[in-house]
Amino acid sequence: MIGLGDIAQKAYLPTLSEYPSITLVLCTRNSQLLNELARKYRVNDICSDYKQMIQFDLDAVMIHSATSSHVEIATYFLKNRIPVFVDKPLSTDYSACEKLYDLAERISQPLFIGFNRRYLPILREPLSQESEVSPLLSIRWEKNRHNLPDFARTFVFDDFIHPLDSVNRSADVNTGDLLISEQMSGSVVNRIDVQWQSGSTFIQTSMNRLNGITNERVSLNYETVFHHTN
Repeated sequence: MIGLGDIAQKAYLPTLSEYPSITLVLCTRNSQLLNELARKYRVNDICSDYKQMIQFDLDAVMIHSATSSHVEIATYFLKNRIPVFVDKPLSTDYSACEKLYDLAERISQPLFIGFNRRYLPILREPLSQESEVSPLLSIRWEKNRHNLPDFARTFVFDDFIHPLDSVNRSADVNTGDLLISEQMSGSVVNRIDVQWQSGSTFIQTSMNRLNGITNERVSLNYETVFHHTN
């Protein structure tokens, strides 16, 4: 695991450390944090430079470092023919993403983009178009921040991607079908709203980073189904 910040500590380390079949190797430039987490999770193999990790005969790497470092680190391990998992976003530059995927395909190595909420059991079935509960008529996913406007790339790739990716389960939407509205203050984005229709399901996602509080709401509406009993 490369990069031991918030997402690594709250989502990945507690889970992966429970598997006896997994031997973790930890890497971060923060020596104090590195030693603290190594003690906490009883990890013996640690280093402060990701290029040193090759010596541990890795089966795969998970990259949780800052977004700006993803492409460089992922490229290094792919070229060493090691499967790579990268926490979203892979990059804030589309061409860089394409180059990484082309590299992974060319050398036949897995490159996986991690977004842990895609696998929340409580959400997987309700968001499925094949749900047996009843037809999903609409879904609205709203995630807001308190007084945190930002430039478009950071707003979208690091944050708005959360609700947008969560509602786009079928991944078959065309850009021409999207209705997008935005509010800006100069060069920074305050709010974005996106909506479209997929089959009979109306989909909405919204982020307001000038909200009074930080919150998140998910609303799902289903067709009423009547069950008849004798």
